[in-house]
Amino acid sequence: MTRFFALALAPWLAAPAQAAPTPLSPVARAPAEAPTEAVPPDEPLAVDGKVLYKQLRFEEWVGVGVLSATLSDLPALSNSAADDFSVPEGREWTIRRIVADGQDGGVTVPSFTVYILNDQGWGIPAWEVARYDGLVGRRSLGGTYSFDLPTPLKLGPGRYWLNVLANTAQSRGFWYWSINSVRRGEPAAMWNFGGGWGLCTDTWHPLATCLSDDSYQDLRFKLVGRER
Repeated sequence: MTRFFALALAPWLAAPAQAAPTPLSPVARAPAEAPTEAVPPDEPLAVDGKVLYKQLRFEEWVGVGVLSATLSDLPALSNSAADDFSVPEGREWTIRRIVADGQDGGVTVPSFTVYILNDQGWGIPAWEVARYDGLVGRRSLGGTYSFDLPTPLKLGPGRYWLNVLANTAQSRGFWYWSINSVRRGEPAAMWNFGGGWGLCTDTWHPLATCLSDDSYQDLRFKLVGRER
C-alpha cells in the first residue's frame, strides 16, 4: 500500500541486496505515490468472516511511517508502535487475519511478532492478552503484510491494542508502519525499548508526543474475522 524511504536514505531502496544504512530517525517519509484500500488480487477479502475493523482511509494518511521492529544487529534502535481498537459492548470478535500497512524497503521481513494488549485505562497499552511469534506474513505492495493467525483470537467487549513488530536486522532492511492523521479511540503509541533514539524509552507514550508531530495520530491496519 504505502511506499517509504528512510529520511534522505533513498539509495538503500535501489540496492536491497546490501545492508540498509543505519537510519537517522524512527520515521520514514513516503514518495508521492499514495496508499490505497485495495485488497491484493491474490488475497480474498476475508478468511471465514468479514472486516471487523479498519483504519485505512486514503485521505487520512500523512505520508510517513514509524519504525516498529526488533533489530538483531542494532538492538539499541529497536522500536515498537501500537494502536487501539474496541470490541463493542455485547459483542464477541474472533480475529483470524491482521493486515498492517507499511513499507520494508523492498526486502521481505523474515518474520513478525504480533501482540494483542489490554488497555491501561488511561490511553496506553498494558499487559499481554495474546502473542503470536514467528509469523511469516504475505507481503504485498511494497511492505504491507497480512497475517492469518494460527489460532483465531476471541475477544470480548473492551479496548485492546495491536502491536506489530518486525523481527529483522540492518542486513535485511527495516519495516515502518504507516501513520494516519485522524484519531479513532486513543492515539497511537510508541516505545523505544532499545533506548537508542532517546525518545520515549521508559514505556509507552503517545506517538505524536514521542515524535513531536500532532498529525501522527493513528496507525494503518485492518482486522478480519467473525462477530457474534
